[in-house]
Amino acid sequence: MLRRIANELGKHAPFTTFGAVTGVIIMAIIVFGNVLPQ
Repeated sequence: MLRRIANELGKHAPFTTFGAVTGVIIMAIIVFGNVLPQ
C-alpha cells in the first residue's frame, strides 16, 4: 500500500510543483504590482 502511495505521489509531483510555482508567481504579481486597491 505504501509503495502504491509513493508511486502515485511520484506521478503527481511535477503537477504539484507547477501549481505551487504558478501560485507564488501570481501572488508576487498581486503584491508587488499593487493590483489590489489600498
